[in-house]
Amino acid sequence: MCKHYENKCYGSLHLTIQDRSSILIGMNRHPLTQRTRIIAALVEGNSIRSLCRMTGAAKGTVLTLLADLGHACAV
Repeated sequence: MCKHYENKCYGSLHLTIQDRSSILIGMNRHPLTQRTRIIAALVEGNSIRSLCRMTGAAKGTVLTLLADLGHACAV
């Protein structure tokens, strides 16, 4: 059976939100000191692009960390 999403066939593979979250748990993370440096620079008012140049972290990594921080603060 073929699952369709926006006219793309993914065969029998269909990931639910829980399946995707379990994939994210196994991803590599920056050490706590690096994440602390990134958050501190964001709080100081540095832009995401300059922060990427300063720390060497990818833009997507910084944005993901920012989203995680927002979720943690909302709780």
